[in-house]
Amino acid sequence: MTLRALALALLALASPLNAASWATRDVCDIDTLEIPKGWTTEQDIAEAKERAKSIPNGTGRLWRIEGPGGAVSHLFGTLHSNDPLLLDLPEELESALESARLVATEIDFRLPSRRLYRNDPSETYRWRGARANGADPPFEAELHSWTRLYFVGLGFKTPWAVLTDVGVADLLLADPCNDFNTGVFPIMDNLIALEGVLSGAEFIGLEPPITFFEELSRPERSDELYGLLQIYGAYTQPAVDNRARQATMTLYAQGHIGEMMAHDAIYLEGVFGPERATRFREDGNRYLLEDRNLAWIEKIEAELGLGGVVMAVGAFHLPGETGLVSLLRKRGFTLTRIVAEGEVLR
Repeated sequence: MTLRALALALLALASPLNAASWATRDVCDIDTLEIPKGWTTEQDIAEAKERAKSIPNGTGRLWRIEGPGGAVSHLFGTLHSNDPLLLDLPEELESALESARLVATEIDFRLPSRRLYRNDPSETYRWRGARANGADPPFEAELHSWTRLYFVGLGFKTPWAVLTDVGVADLLLADPCNDFNTGVFPIMDNLIALEGVLSGAEFIGLEPPITFFEELSRPERSDELYGLLQIYGAYTQPAVDNRARQATMTLYAQGHIGEMMAHDAIYLEGVFGPERATRFREDGNRYLLEDRNLAWIEKIEAELGLGGVVMAVGAFHLPGETGLVSLLRKRGFTLTRIVAEGEVLR
């Protein structure tokens, strides 16, 4: 996995709706943003809408941030995708980028030295010469065949022999559909960064690429790593068509992030049962969505107080009690949703 692809790993957004198991063009290509018929059951659709009502700040991709002194910045939730349908950024976001002083995304993939270009430090965390005991990664029983076939489909003849558990998680978190457009279209986050810089803004990443590997290699984060392996391993269930992917992209474009999260939970409950699914989600999200949110706020809070910032991160980082919208409000900022172009009110 390249450094660019790691951006997908750190979004915390990969869901059964966008994880194309074989990443074929038939599964990956979406022609239009609309909810397709029959993509899931009517019962699950109704259940997801009901659950979404209890997720704080679950509607909306773009938020106006006003600091205690009145300075204004913006927060935008992305999909870490390079699908052309998503790269037509909302005009309200474009307007914010035109006047931005600083653009911040999750990861800064720029390399500060030629040495790091030649020797990516994350490689030491990703690969192993051979698994010490020859064991498979610690997947729950339901996932062994799905994940093995998935990695073989990605080109690994013996994936468990060469990848660490963190390396396996790293690859599972990526959206393989991006492969078709890599080198041609940037993911949304990189496009936002580029447009901001071209408009005269400075750019920062909220964390370096190595952080994912360092954190999830720590023994005290073993539960978080285990939870992530189960969650994203579950998304390797072979896909039969592109309707689920189309539905997730459409829900995102309409601003219904909470519904996306609810569908995610319902799918995992169908795979693992409610008790295990809840445990895996709580453990896996503790690092990706909770600890990282707090670290990002510590890094960007002073800049937000000065105003002129456009902060663009994966959309699942925004909602919830530990989401960025709630956390920033607790820090004294006033956040107001801006209904972005293409969003649908309910």
